This record gives sequence, structure tokens and C-alpha cells, in this order.
Amino acid sequence: LIANINLGLYFMNILVFAAGMLVATFKWRLILPVFDFMVLLRSNLIASYYALLVPGQVGAEGVKAFRLINNSDQIAKVSSSVLIDKITGLISLMILGNLGLLFSEYAQKLHLLSLFFSVGIGFALFVIWTPSLFFQIAQAVLAFGLWSKTRMVMKIREILQECEISFKQFNNSITNVLVIIAVGVVYQFLIIFSSYLLALSLNIHLD
Repeated sequence: LIANINLGLYFMNILVFAAGMLVATFKWRLILPVFDFMVLLRSNLIASYYALLVPGQVGAEGVKAFRLINNSDQIAKVSSSVLIDKITGLISLMILGNLGLLFSEYAQKLHLLSLFFSVGIGFALFVIWTPSLFFQIAQAVLAFGLWSKTRMVMKIREILQECEISFKQFNNSITNVLVIIAVGVVYQFLIIFSSYLLALSLNIHLD
């Protein structure tokens, strides 16, 4: 397999992936402008490495947050930015999925999948624009029982309150939210295209 690799397509895949990382970092900085672009890029690259080692994306997102939190006292802002980045990323992916279905020859057969994407987009937007409900539920759960007075739980509740404020500040500008989602669509396209180029370079046909 390695002997038959198409080097031209392989290096093109690397360039497209690198462009995707730059776009992803640009998107994250729109959400978290208090940090330098290179600092966020470094965190993104390290998180991508961990994503290869740890199943799923939760570990990678945790690494992104931990690296920045470890070097600052802005726990709530960093945590909120990672969560907002993830939610808007899912919205972007579902939008791209719906766009793909529009031009697919199987569009009529996959209308339920399109409906699923549409409902997912609506729910994710609901979470972004009505964060108070979710944070208040979380705080109410933490406030229940004897353990609610422990120092750790009280600190978590304090962070949740700050996260709620960060979410509200983020969704004050609808234009900003839409721009971030649009940038996310570009990122998702680049990553999918990069994967396609990698498959072609290894003579794996996805048709």
C-alpha cells in the first residue's frame, strides 16, 4: 500500500489539512479573541495529536481547554469557548451534510437523514441562544444534597455561572454567530476533502 502511494495527492492532502487547521484556529479565535492566534494554533495541533491516541473527541477537547487554563485564570471563558466551538462545529457539519444531500443522487432516499440534520441544527442553535436553561438545570443538580456545600462543588457552580455569562456575551451578536458557523462549514469541508485526498493517494476509491 505504501509503495503505491501517490505522493502528489498525499502532499496535497497535507496542505489541505494544514489549511483546515488554520481555519479552525481562526474560528476559535473569533470565539476567544483574548488569546494570540499562535497560542490557539499550538493547542489545536496538540489536541489533533491526542485525538489520534484517545477514542472520540472528548479527550482532544479537554486537552485544548487544559493547555490554556493551565496558563491563565480564565477557566470559564476557555471552557465556554471550547464548548461553543464544538457546538458550532456540529452545526457546520450538519449544514454541510444537508448541502451534500441536496446534490446527491440519493437525496430522495435520504430525506430522513436530512430531517435529522435539520432538527440537530435547530437544537444546537437553541442551546446556543438559550444557555440559561441548561446552566440553571446543571446548577440546580449540583445544589441538591449535602455534597452541594463542598468546596469543589461550589467552585464548579461558580464556573458554571461564569460560563453562562460567557455564552450570553457570545450570542449577543447574531452576525458573529453566523460568521463563526460559516467559517466552521469551510473547516469541515477542508477536513472532509483532506480525508478524500488521503484515500485517493493510497488508491482507496470511495465511489
